[in-house]
Amino acid sequence: MQSGASPPGPTVDPGHDSPVAHPAPPRPDPLDMRPAAPMTDTHPVAIPDPRPPRRMVFALTPLADVMFQLLIFFMLSTTLAPYALVPLSAAAASDAPGAPPARDEAPSATPAPARGLIWHVAAGRIREGATSHPIATLPDLLARHVSDGIEEIMIFAAPDARTQDLATVLEEARLAQVPRVRLIPRPGRGMAGGLAAPPASEIRP
Repeated sequence: MQSGASPPGPTVDPGHDSPVAHPAPPRPDPLDMRPAAPMTDTHPVAIPDPRPPRRMVFALTPLADVMFQLLIFFMLSTTLAPYALVPLSAAAASDAPGAPPARDEAPSATPAPARGLIWHVAAGRIREGATSHPIATLPDLLARHVSDGIEEIMIFAAPDARTQDLATVLEEARLAQVPRVRLIPRPGRGMAGGLAAPPASEIRP
């Protein structure tokens, strides 16, 4: 009685009478350090990027800087005309060409706009429109304007105006009892003689 299975015998080729032995496959050598042959049946694998997609952002900071620089440039180079202080009144309806004559109406409660003058004070002279007057003729000039019903004088200091010229004009206007005098300095500069002044100084007698 056999205790174990007998090893397989040699295989018999059907075409031959004698048995034919087939060689066994070679066993891998554990000491062989050569790299294994590459696998030919491979496919590329795409690894997803964990970072979110980057979007193109248009920076507005340089544009804002340019706009602020242009704003500052125009603010410094632009002169705010103080002539806006002069009251203007619209023409009456009867003054328009072809308009019918105005009827006799009750006087309006709205007061008439004040009559004003604009003077440019220079060195020893006063320019009123296209006419220039010496400082010495200022009392007669003021008396004539006050008799005509002048109510306001706006005084602008020329670049060559002296402090004494401005003081003389203001004093003569006070003595002539001009209702209101406005002293307006040049934009961005002080008054003549290095004296700083507010944007518009109103002087009443």
